[in-house]
Amino acid sequence: MLFASAAVMTLLLSAGLRALTLLAIGAAGLAVTAAALWWTLTCRGAARVPALALAVGAPVAVLARYAMAGLLWAVLAALALWALAVLCGRAALRAAPRPRPS
Repeated sequence: MLFASAAVMTLLLSAGLRALTLLAIGAAGLAVTAAALWWTLTCRGAARVPALALAVGAPVAVLARYAMAGLLWAVLAALALWALAVLCGRAALRAAPRPRPS
C-alpha cells in the first residue's frame, strides 16, 4: 500500500497544478487503449490493424506528452513504484510454507 500511495503522490507532487491536466490525459489514453484492445480482440480481418495501431499509439502519445511537460522522470518513478507495489502484494498473498508434521 505504501508503494502504491507513493506512486500516486510522486505524480501529483511533481506536476503541481498541471497534475490534473496530466491525470486527465493519462486517463483518456487509458480509455482509448482499452477500447482499441477490445476492438482488436473482437474484430476480424483488416479492422484489427488500425485498432492495434491505436492500442500501441495511445500510450506512446501519452508518454510523449509527459516528456514534453518535463515529467517523464516522474512517470518512470511512478511505474517503478507500482511495480514494487505489485511485487509486495504478490509476496504477501503467496501461501506461507506449511510446517512439516513431526
